[in-house]
Amino acid sequence: MDKKIQRGDIKKYNEIQRYLDVARIASWEAGRVIKQGFNSNQRVEWKDDIDPVTESDRAAERVIRETILAHFPDHAILGEEGGDNNSTSEVRWIVDPIDGTANFTRRIPLIAVTIGVEINGELVVGIVNNPIMDEEFYAAKDMGAFLNGERIFVSELTSLKKAYIGFGLRREPQLREPILEAANRLYGEVRTIRRIGCAALSLAYIACGRIDGLSEIGLMPWDMAGGALILREAGGELANLNGDTFDLDEPTVLAGSPQFLEYLISVFKDVKLDFTGTKFGPQ
Repeated sequence: MDKKIQRGDIKKYNEIQRYLDVARIASWEAGRVIKQGFNSNQRVEWKDDIDPVTESDRAAERVIRETILAHFPDHAILGEEGGDNNSTSEVRWIVDPIDGTANFTRRIPLIAVTIGVEINGELVVGIVNNPIMDEEFYAAKDMGAFLNGERIFVSELTSLKKAYIGFGLRREPQLREPILEAANRLYGEVRTIRRIGCAALSLAYIACGRIDGLSEIGLMPWDMAGGALILREAGGELANLNGDTFDLDEPTVLAGSPQFLEYLISVFKDVKLDFTGTKFGPQ
């Protein structure tokens, strides 16, 4: 017999649905800003030696924040360009206005507005919206994952020799060299490795079966939050690089269909990374 839906379940369902609706509206509004900026000659600034930022990043995040706060003025917001608003709400919005800014600055259309919503640390809504290619991935907890309104699922592929694996690197030598050693083994066993340059989009691509797995390092919570829920709702799984339970506050992720995540863990579990002196570790 099916479990009866309790009154509290209906209230939570309606609450999460409302968050999803507002997150989608916010991503659409940000997408308009991004489309306008994509073909313009914007000045590129640099947060550090390798991380660019543009006025479109800042303008898109402003639009997202304004949309969220118009509906939920007390909610917490963690954003790449605006930091934390220090709210103590149990609901937190995690925002990256343009994941893949480096692609954006070179007019490579592999970018995404990404928004995740947490309730007491549990992801309940995820958005990964590529306005340049008109592809909107979204999910809500226990409600499935969708691409432009159509239900999506991870690939059923089981053959390593046919697998496409997403892959990310950092420039810091202490992070780059150990990962490249593991990548050499990976490349010898799978069909190909793809460097997409946008972690959120990579997670969404696993969710719809375009690629089969992902290894990324040097990530922040806003790079992963939206895509992580979409992937889970599409039947995928995530872990941190050493195979531990996935944690947004850890700067590494392995992801894929269940069979490919198990394989990726076997490849990367013994990789030792030193984040000391980087923005991801102790200074």
